[in-house]
Amino acid sequence: MAPTASARWHAPIAYLLTTTTYGTWLHGDERGSVNRHGWSDRTRYLGPDPELEAHRRKLMKQPAFTFDAVSAGAVDCAIREHCTFKQWPLRALNVRTNHFHAVVLAVHDGARMLGAMKSRATRVLREGGLVAEDREIWTKRGAVTLLLTQEEVSAAVRYVEDGQGPDLSA
Repeated sequence: MAPTASARWHAPIAYLLTTTTYGTWLHGDERGSVNRHGWSDRTRYLGPDPELEAHRRKLMKQPAFTFDAVSAGAVDCAIREHCTFKQWPLRALNVRTNHFHAVVLAVHDGARMLGAMKSRATRVLREGGLVAEDREIWTKRGAVTLLLTQEEVSAAVRYVEDGQGPDLSA
């Protein structure tokens, strides 16, 4: 007997949302990257490729973007306030110099939640005079990891809170 749809897929209880800043993690990077057009786990992962990375770097229209302590703090505040306003239960958030991670309960589509967080942070940065109007801040998309169990949520929270290195404000 074939498994039912509910046996094959479970709705997430939360998401681990991650995005990087513009130009700081290109395809071909030594850390590897994800090809969103890949058909399998094997073809989705792109390993290190210095030629590909150099090609991607030449295509950039602006230099890579990173946050300093002030702009990272503004992004952190913007995301927290936006989650409160939208009533999205935020379990963990960590804004780094070139990315952020957020663990949020799955009350909407994860990609839309991530897009809304990036949009709100961008608006706060621009209105605060921290970033020019024409400056690229984010990569186009980001990663939405579905967290299906409370154990996965707890592990993601630990990763976001404790697995990112020292606090940037220290």
